[in-house]
Amino acid sequence: MEDHAIQRKLMARLLTELGAKVVHCAADGESALAVVRDPERPVDIVITDLSMPGMDGVGFARHLSGVQPQPSLIICTSLAPGPLAAIVRITEHYRLNLLGAINKPLTRENLAPLIELHHARSTVPAAAERGPH
Repeated sequence: MEDHAIQRKLMARLLTELGAKVVHCAADGESALAVVRDPERPVDIVITDLSMPGMDGVGFARHLSGVQPQPSLIICTSLAPGPLAAIVRITEHYRLNLLGAINKPLTRENLAPLIELHHARSTVPAAAERGPH
Protein backbone atom coordinates (compact mmCIF):
# COMPACT_ATOMS: atom_id res chain seq x y z
CA MET A 1 0.00 0.00 0.00
CA GLU A 2 1.68 3.14 -1.25
CA ASP A 3 0.05 6.32 -2.48
CA HIS A 4 2.90 7.32 -4.83
CA ALA A 5 2.58 5.51 -8.17
CA ILE A 6 6.32 5.37 -8.91
CA GLN A 7 7.12 3.94 -5.47
CA ARG A 8 4.30 1.37 -5.90
CA LYS A 9 5.77 0.27 -9.22
CA LEU A 10 9.29 0.00 -7.78
CA MET A 11 7.99 -1.94 -4.78
CA ALA A 12 6.13 -4.39 -7.02
CA ARG A 13 9.22 -4.94 -9.18
CA LEU A 14 11.42 -5.51 -6.13
CA LEU A 15 8.94 -8.00 -4.66
CA THR A 16 8.85 -9.90 -7.94
CA GLU A 17 12.66 -9.98 -8.04
CA LEU A 18 12.62 -11.39 -4.49
CA GLY A 19 10.34 -14.24 -5.57
CA ALA A 20 6.78 -13.02 -5.04
CA LYS A 21 4.44 -14.99 -7.27
CA VAL A 22 1.63 -12.40 -7.21
CA VAL A 23 1.82 -8.76 -6.14
CA HIS A 24 -1.34 -6.75 -5.46
CA CYS A 25 -0.86 -2.98 -5.40
CA ALA A 26 -3.12 -0.48 -3.65
CA ALA A 27 -2.93 3.30 -3.58
CA ASP A 28 -4.91 3.71 -0.35
CA GLY A 29 -6.17 1.91 2.72
CA GLU A 30 -9.66 1.15 1.42
CA SER A 31 -8.29 -0.49 -1.73
CA ALA A 32 -5.75 -2.46 0.29
CA LEU A 33 -8.44 -3.71 2.68
CA ALA A 34 -10.54 -4.85 -0.27
CA VAL A 35 -7.60 -6.96 -1.44
CA VAL A 36 -6.76 -8.54 1.93
CA ARG A 37 -10.42 -9.28 2.64
CA ASP A 38 -10.94 -11.00 -0.73
CA PRO A 39 -10.71 -14.79 -0.25
CA GLU A 40 -9.94 -15.16 -3.96
CA ARG A 41 -6.72 -13.14 -3.52
CA PRO A 42 -4.84 -14.61 -0.54
CA VAL A 43 -2.19 -12.27 0.85
CA ASP A 44 0.87 -13.42 2.79
CA ILE A 45 2.55 -10.06 3.44
CA VAL A 46 1.30 -6.48 3.41
CA ILE A 47 3.79 -3.66 2.98
CA THR A 48 2.40 -0.29 3.96
CA ASP A 49 3.43 3.30 4.28
CA LEU A 50 2.02 5.12 7.30
CA SER A 51 1.43 8.60 5.88
CA MET A 52 -1.42 8.07 3.49
CA PRO A 53 -4.36 10.19 2.37
CA GLY A 54 -7.72 9.08 3.74
CA MET A 55 -7.04 6.05 5.92
CA ASP A 56 -3.52 6.26 7.32
CA GLY A 57 -1.34 3.29 8.22
CA VAL A 58 -2.58 3.22 11.83
CA GLY A 59 -6.21 3.04 10.72
CA PHE A 60 -5.25 0.36 8.22
CA ALA A 61 -3.50 -1.62 10.99
CA ARG A 62 -6.65 -1.47 13.12
CA HIS A 63 -8.72 -2.93 10.27
CA LEU A 64 -6.02 -5.47 9.38
CA SER A 65 -6.25 -6.90 12.90
CA GLY A 66 -9.71 -8.24 12.03
CA VAL A 67 -8.67 -9.97 8.80
CA GLN A 68 -8.43 -13.77 8.85
CA PRO A 69 -6.13 -15.30 7.97
CA GLN A 70 -4.02 -12.37 9.02
CA PRO A 71 -1.14 -11.50 6.72
CA SER A 72 2.27 -10.46 8.01
CA LEU A 73 2.97 -6.73 8.01
CA ILE A 74 5.96 -4.65 6.97
CA ILE A 75 5.93 -0.91 7.59
CA CYS A 76 7.92 1.15 5.12
CA THR A 77 7.96 4.82 6.01
CA SER A 78 9.94 8.01 6.29
CA LEU A 79 8.73 8.72 9.85
CA ALA A 80 11.28 9.62 12.51
CA PRO A 81 12.27 6.88 15.00
CA GLY A 82 10.15 8.25 17.90
CA PRO A 83 6.78 8.26 16.12
CA LEU A 84 7.68 5.02 14.37
CA ALA A 85 8.32 3.31 17.73
CA ALA A 86 4.85 4.41 18.85
CA ILE A 87 3.34 2.87 15.71
CA VAL A 88 5.18 -0.39 16.38
CA ARG A 89 3.63 -0.47 19.87
CA ILE A 90 0.21 0.05 18.29
CA THR A 91 0.76 -2.96 16.00
CA GLU A 92 1.62 -5.00 19.10
CA HIS A 93 -1.60 -3.81 20.74
CA TYR A 94 -3.56 -5.01 17.69
CA ARG A 95 -1.59 -8.30 17.80
CA LEU A 96 -0.41 -7.95 14.23
CA ASN A 97 2.36 -10.12 12.86
CA LEU A 98 4.80 -7.25 12.32
CA LEU A 99 7.91 -8.42 10.47
CA GLY A 100 9.59 -5.06 10.83
CA ALA A 101 9.61 -1.35 10.15
CA ILE A 102 12.03 -0.02 7.58
CA ASN A 103 12.88 3.44 6.42
CA LYS A 104 12.35 4.54 2.86
CA PRO A 105 13.63 4.00 0.31
CA LEU A 106 12.69 0.35 0.09
CA THR A 107 15.69 -1.66 -1.09
CA ARG A 108 16.54 -5.31 -1.64
CA GLU A 109 18.93 -5.08 1.33
CA ASN A 110 16.31 -3.89 3.82
CA LEU A 111 13.38 -5.93 2.45
CA ALA A 112 14.94 -9.37 1.82
CA PRO A 113 15.63 -10.16 5.52
CA LEU A 114 12.00 -9.40 6.40
CA ILE A 115 10.74 -11.67 3.62
CA GLU A 116 13.06 -14.39 4.92
CA LEU A 117 11.71 -13.82 8.45
CA HIS A 118 8.18 -14.31 7.14
CA HIS A 119 9.18 -17.60 5.50
CA ALA A 120 10.88 -18.76 8.71
CA ARG A 121 7.82 -17.92 10.82
CA SER A 122 5.51 -19.59 8.30
CA THR A 123 7.35 -22.91 8.46
CA VAL A 124 7.55 -23.14 12.26
CA PRO A 125 3.89 -24.18 12.89
CA ALA A 126 4.01 -26.86 10.19
CA ALA A 127 7.14 -28.39 11.75
CA ALA A 128 5.61 -28.21 15.23
CA GLU A 129 2.46 -30.01 14.03
CA ARG A 130 4.50 -32.98 12.83
CA GLY A 131 5.78 -33.51 16.34
CA PRO A 132 9.06 -35.17 17.32
CA HIS A 133 10.75 -37.57 14.92
